[in-house]
Amino acid sequence: MHWHYPLLVHHYEKLVEFHDAAAAKDPHGICRMEREADDHVPLLLQFLDHQVIEGVRAEQERNKRGFYT
Repeated sequence: MHWHYPLLVHHYEKLVEFHDAAAAKDPHGICRMEREADDHVPLLLQFLDHQVIEGVRAEQERNKRGFYT
């Protein structure tokens, strides 16, 4: 299953935005997904941070210098 997670890197910022927006809402007026976001999204982001983000950030830096792998 590990190979699926790098695809989520393309949505990393949107996941952070979703989590932050859900956390800022009144818990009584949100859907189940938003209520559970505080439990699940940080775990997913933490996994991405430890498993794939380092390589992604390195590739982004190479891209800025005009190199692609």
